[in-house]
Amino acid sequence: MAPHQFRVPNLCLHKSSGQAYAKWKGKRTYFGKWNSPEAIEKYETFIAELRRLHDGTGELNTTIRLLSIEFMRHAADYYLHPDGSPTSELACYRAVLKALVHLFGEHLTCEFDPAKLICLQEEFARNHARTTINRNISRIRYVFGWGVIKNLVPTSVPDKLKFVPPLKLGRTKAREPEPVASVPLEVINRTLPGLSPSIRGMVQLQLKTAARPSEIRLLKVGDLDTSGEVWIYCPGRHKNSFRGKSRIITVGPKGQQILTSAMIGKEPGDYVFAPDNATPTKPYTLAAYRRAITRVCDRLALPRWTPNQLRHTAATEICKSFDQDASRTVLGHTDKSTTEIYLDRDVSRAAEIMLAIG
Repeated sequence: MAPHQFRVPNLCLHKSSGQAYAKWKGKRTYFGKWNSPEAIEKYETFIAELRRLHDGTGELNTTIRLLSIEFMRHAADYYLHPDGSPTSELACYRAVLKALVHLFGEHLTCEFDPAKLICLQEEFARNHARTTINRNISRIRYVFGWGVIKNLVPTSVPDKLKFVPPLKLGRTKAREPEPVASVPLEVINRTLPGLSPSIRGMVQLQLKTAARPSEIRLLKVGDLDTSGEVWIYCPGRHKNSFRGKSRIITVGPKGQQILTSAMIGKEPGDYVFAPDNATPTKPYTLAAYRRAITRVCDRLALPRWTPNQLRHTAATEICKSFDQDASRTVLGHTDKSTTEIYLDRDVSRAAEIMLAIG
């Protein structure tokens, strides 16, 4: 006898409450407000689970849309900074999976093959540089590998996806990323008067410390060790914190003057640089920091520049005054994992440089 055919229960409207629901084996399951994105997502998850239970394999009837939903639930709890805030990787996965679902959301995971991955690769090439495309394809492979562990993807799928090669320099029509260039000091100095006091202080401190934009915008009063001649700042969140690497930023006399002015009336838990119309417990976003600069550039008819370029400018100026090793030391760049001896030498060297320029 042929097995009983699985019938997908329809999504229905409960008129008196305005709720969306589905009926399965005489029992109603409610998903939320009718026609809302949340209700549709819950309904699709519900149907996918029924299919897995009916099929008994747990993998053949899983759609790529469901895989994406389940992975983002995992990612929301996994890609977090120590303080509980989401890392930038979460937004990257959200954008990548949005493109995946747009093209193949209703396909089954068992149907996803190298040809579809190449199609997605070509879709990314419309708006992204080659290196970004390669990172995004690696994220897609990771999602399907994660799906194998969760019994949402057949083990054969990730194995096949490995055969799609990354895009290589000079062997693809995808554009190359533009290198981040330094900003001429003349342009920066002409921009500064048009910036708000807090944004101006952030720009000036970046130039004096060669810090990254997020290291400055997330700086709190209590993060600074002001006990020595050179102040020390050890950001808890930085580019390589997930690798277990420490980061030490030294602040010389000129940088200390900027900070002293910005910290007036603030508590240890307050951000040193906060939006003028917000409380000190709320920092600037990176986008707001960038927009504040580019708007002034546009208003004054100056070449546009961004906070990321300031680190390059600072490195260039340090290299001019000292040498390349001095620049590497202040920026915190290393080729190997930092050892305690190497770190001590770097901090001492950075302190000497800050006393001279910062």
